[in-house]
Amino acid sequence: MKGYPKHFKTVLLSTFAALVASGLTLAPGLLMFRLDLDVPDWASPFERTSVAAIHVGAALLTCFFVGSLWSIHMRTGWKRRKNHRSGTLLCTAFLVLAASGLGGLYFGDELLARGNAIVHLSAGIILPSILIFHSLAWRRRRNQ
Repeated sequence: MKGYPKHFKTVLLSTFAALVASGLTLAPGLLMFRLDLDVPDWASPFERTSVAAIHVGAALLTCFFVGSLWSIHMRTGWKRRKNHRSGTLLCTAFLVLAASGLGGLYFGDELLARGNAIVHLSAGIILPSILIFHSLAWRRRRNQ
């Protein structure tokens, strides 16, 4: 990526992979505790807390990277009118995940917490597909 340090893309994608992997690892616990679904218990409380800490750390780093992408990548793409739809969709998904991540920590009402959990899990499952679509759209335009 032009304008970024040498290993920026590698670190960005590695952080995103850790975020997705930890989120998928935490999904059964979310289904069990927030949505009262009967799923097998996969981990002890210590393991669950450790994975949650990794997830929060990766989420904070991802927010940092999205902010870094704003300064060059997003603004340049917007001015050049490239990948507007997929980029807007990607930014929206990141915003929904960030807001619902905070909501998961602060919503006290059970109904709000359940709805928030569904939104967060759904957006987290959909986001990698949007990122792949955005990347493929860029490659398609580059190869034309």
